[in-house]
Amino acid sequence: MTSLSVILPTLNCAEMISAHIQSMEPWLDLADEIIAVDSDSEDGTPDIIRKSIRHPKLRQLNHPRGLYQSWNHAISETTGKWIYLSTIGDSITREQIEHLILAGEALKADVVVSPPKFVFDAQVTMEAPIWPVHRILEFYNIHQPFVICPLAAFVHAAIFSHHSIIGSSASNIYRGEHLRKRPFPTEFQMAGDTSWAIRYALETRFCYTAKVGSVFRFHSETYTSLDPQMNLRMIHALHEECIQGVRKNCARDNEVLMDLLGDVLPLKLDDQRASADWKLAKRSSILPWYLRPAAIQCHQRRKTFRKELSRKTAYLETALKLLPLEVLS
Repeated sequence: MTSLSVILPTLNCAEMISAHIQSMEPWLDLADEIIAVDSDSEDGTPDIIRKSIRHPKLRQLNHPRGLYQSWNHAISETTGKWIYLSTIGDSITREQIEHLILAGEALKADVVVSPPKFVFDAQVTMEAPIWPVHRILEFYNIHQPFVICPLAAFVHAAIFSHHSIIGSSASNIYRGEHLRKRPFPTEFQMAGDTSWAIRYALETRFCYTAKVGSVFRFHSETYTSLDPQMNLRMIHALHEECIQGVRKNCARDNEVLMDLLGDVLPLKLDDQRASADWKLAKRSSILPWYLRPAAIQCHQRRKTFRKELSRKTAYLETALKLLPLEVLS
């Protein structure tokens, strides 16, 4: 078995940590080292970890609060060929870890991405989402693990710039040497995974597998505390990151594809703004929207942007299909 470093990030997890450690036990022997990184917990979380995890190479670190800052601190301390991030509440099977490592080794991947199964806290009222990882698997319709070329990865990351093409890190593994040199960006709030894929796509081999063997848990306190304005600013910042990537790499890569992407990205931002205006217009009066000229105008503007975005995206996806793939035989 290839060496595996497991990172366990925690912050005041005393109520959940015992159950989480229990979910890790079936595969803990696969880990060559476990690095628990705590962010100044005040509920005794590190003590529970120390008493509960029986592993000869358990290391406990502390880092000031900051999600991706703590991840990066632990990542810099790893020594394994592969890294797995075991985030609290999320879980993975032994078979899935072995599958991810096998695919990563065979295809010389830098990250192996898999779709999780979703579970929800009692207070979360939403349907199971469709993430970019699901859409990418559907786009290629390949049942074996496969690697997309870096240019394709960048285009997908830009198309889905407000969601991550790597989904949940607790469903994936990363090549240690690759990740240690490319830490998660910390300037994008909760979107460090998303920005990592955008920033490093052109130098990363992304492997995708349709096999499901992990669970991602939606936590009510996380999804009810998001600031809509902050979220919008973050989306715009990620969009600008994509634009800069297009400008920087237009000459060295497939110029036609980059030109198509350059057409799509402004339309995506226009569509997001038009959609936000439309939502506001619908709520701004007790009168039905179709009786208000301003709301009708907002609706028509969004419809126009979406039609043009759909047309341009279709051209882009046709060009994407021409890029090379490597499939595990």
